Amino acid sequence: DLGSAGRELAAKAAELSRGLPELQGLIASAKTTNAELASGLDEYRRLLESKVNVACGTADSAPCDAWGPLATAAAENRLGPGLDFPALVEAIVRIYLSQVSSAAAGPVWGVERADTLQDAALEYVQSSGGAGARKGPGPPAWSAVTLADPALHGLLAGAVRHRANTKVGTFCCLIGLTPGVPWGAPVWHFFTSLLYLLKMLLATTWRTTITDWATPVGALLPAAVAADAAANLFNASSADALPAALRQRLAGLSQARMVGGT
Repeated sequence: DLGSAGRELAAKAAELSRGLPELQGLIASAKTTNAELASGLDEYRRLLESKVNVACGTADSAPCDAWGPLATAAAENRLGPGLDFPALVEAIVRIYLSQVSSAAAGPVWGVERADTLQDAALEYVQSSGGAGARKGPGPPAWSAVTLADPALHGLLAGAVRHRANTKVGTFCCLIGLTPGVPWGAPVWHFFTSLLYLLKMLLATTWRTTITDWATPVGALLPAAVAADAAANLFNASSADALPAALRQRLAGLSQARMVGGT
């Protein structure tokens, strides 16, 4: 009847009235949080707009300010003939190996790494007697001296010249010499983590494998190591727990190509 409906309606209204202060408190809290987020975003934008890259040692996927013109010159074959193929593949592997320890320094997740392949290449050139020797810790300094280093030019020009090779082509994508392939620092960090994983799985055969990898002939991985690596990447208990399509591909292997090409 109407009396019963009225009492029910009054009870609902009283219930809503009791919850109103809590709702108002939540709204006020949300407004405060939104204001704090807006303030933090404005500060981040200010810092981003005022930043100046002095080295490629940044987790940004974009390379340092000095890298763009150098990469363009290499892509346009304006840096000379470059290294021959045997010397180039050895240099590439040595650069990779110099940074494997950075992947072992901390867990893959939760720790932001600041190293880039551009800096690793410059560091390799400088440690090999190139121009602009390093001074103190931290990433190598990019300057007019290092940008004009013939050894660095030879490395980049050789990479562009031989990028049809899988190993060299991977290097070009990782270091920013392939137009339209913005892999950036995160992919480089994953790549070095994968190399570290293979180092752990290969154990005592790691040194002989990388020695072969640094030659034009290249290196092959045992099928069992490739299967274990895939299981680790997919967080599977074993190769048998991998997705069916991947299991089928692994089953057809007697040996696998070394990561980054032969």
